[in-house]
Amino acid sequence: MKKIGHVFLCFFFVFSFLLFSHFLVQAKWQIEILDAEDDVGQYTSIAIDKDNYPHISYCGFHTENEIKYINWNGILWNKEVVTSIAMISTAYASMKTDKKDNPHIGYCKGPGSWSLKCADYDGDFWNIKEIECITGHMFKGVSLAVDGNNYPHISYVESFPCPPFNLELKYTWWDGYSWEGKGIIDYVYSTVGVTIADTSLALDTNYDAHISYYYNDGNNCGLKYVKGKGYIWPTAEFVDQAGNVGKYSSLKLDSSGNICISYYDIENKTLKYALKKVGLTWFPSTIDSSGDVGQYTSLQIDSNDNPHISYYDASNGRLKYAYKNGSSPWAIEIVDAEGKVGQYSSLALDENDHPHISYYDETNGDLKYAKWIPTYFIKGYVKTSYGLGLEGITLTLSGDDSKTYTTTDTGYYEFLDLVTGNYTLTAAKYDGTILFEQEKSFVLENNLENQNFIGLQIGEIEKEIAVHNYPNPSCRGKGTTFVYTVGKANNVSLNIYTDVGEFVRTVVDSYIEPGTYEAEWNGKDIHGNQMEAGLYFVVLKVGNKVTKNALIILP
Repeated sequence: MKKIGHVFLCFFFVFSFLLFSHFLVQAKWQIEILDAEDDVGQYTSIAIDKDNYPHISYCGFHTENEIKYINWNGILWNKEVVTSIAMISTAYASMKTDKKDNPHIGYCKGPGSWSLKCADYDGDFWNIKEIECITGHMFKGVSLAVDGNNYPHISYVESFPCPPFNLELKYTWWDGYSWEGKGIIDYVYSTVGVTIADTSLALDTNYDAHISYYYNDGNNCGLKYVKGKGYIWPTAEFVDQAGNVGKYSSLKLDSSGNICISYYDIENKTLKYALKKVGLTWFPSTIDSSGDVGQYTSLQIDSNDNPHISYYDASNGRLKYAYKNGSSPWAIEIVDAEGKVGQYSSLALDENDHPHISYYDETNGDLKYAKWIPTYFIKGYVKTSYGLGLEGITLTLSGDDSKTYTTTDTGYYEFLDLVTGNYTLTAAKYDGTILFEQEKSFVLENNLENQNFIGLQIGEIEKEIAVHNYPNPSCRGKGTTFVYTVGKANNVSLNIYTDVGEFVRTVVDSYIEPGTYEAEWNGKDIHGNQMEAGLYFVVLKVGNKVTKNALIILP
């Protein structure tokens, strides 16, 4: 049955230890269904704004084929239709945000009247600009980048309908007035199995364009790369020709200007990654070879120049994620395996280098979103005041997550995999012999250890909190001395009441360290009146614990 209505939130519990900002952090993926209208989620692109909020463009069919856009504003998801398109499978949409966090989407519209277009959001409206429209010519392989002037640049492939059936790699950019460039960078003469596809564009600090793409002219095939600017382009070079490689390429530059590309090895069905450091040659390597993996790659480089890649596992129909920390080996994990998910994956990193991924759920025809969130723990012991661990105590955690834990034979407890939030931790009575009157509340933002509870055994109450007086009975007008015990530093009060519960006076009211103390009472009430002979009660309260004792005054 098709899901409709509200966003569905779930957690796919894949726990791993990720290395971000040089700290060992435990984490899990929070997964949401963002759009479940008919069939949506193809050609997704994700970007993260300065508030760490995601923006996602994607294609889908509702009442017609559309390019859609959704963004999180800190409270809710805002979803809208950008424009209609003729066919989803030929949209090749690509989105980036500019310095103002406004999105720009490059896409193809066809078949019929084929055209290459760009949708720019100005903060109020979407402005659609036509870049190229030539009768019968088709466009594909769109990749968009935005420069420091908030102008979009696009790499793409144009194909000719008539002999010699050229496929051409091209590049264009907006200069504030018109779309410039559109010159031929590379080409093949199209026959069966010959193609240029899957371009990926990145701009360096000089706004030079770097493009990776798949190339097959029938004699030579592989992953190619070219760098140029404006109308000046050198001959492209092969990055990897070890078989039929280079599909689904994703290119990024690190802070040193090194070129990084993730891509799919068609022949071996593996995920590959190529690195070219400044002044050196290309170094391709295989990252994941566990089945048919590596389609729909999306690459990002974090603040420490570590690569992160999202990609599709076609053997198992699931979304995967690989990342590297310095010289450590690549770490690989499953993000989502609920149905056939992970095609059209797009990856972005927030300011904390935490990954966010948008992707297509083919099983349900949904747009999905996965967010990496750090998790924390709360640990401690439940013991007697003498340090003996109490086994079998049930602790209850409530708040942004709800869990219970029963202590071990040493009194140990732990609550793992908790997200940031407000929590209250309480302990329960145990077989009528253990009494807890403690509660801990906190905002969890880091791991918490030594969150210990002291259990009070009923048979030990006299040792933890006790009061008696001497002489008892005492004579009217002679007064008496109270001896009281405090087992733990706390607020202490010692009050006297009549046998019918009327308040007489307070003898002690202060914060007291553990120990045994004495306090004298002269037999008078709060107004200075001497109390009559009779039965009275002395009530000792230490924190939330209360005990009492009888006092007799003789005539």
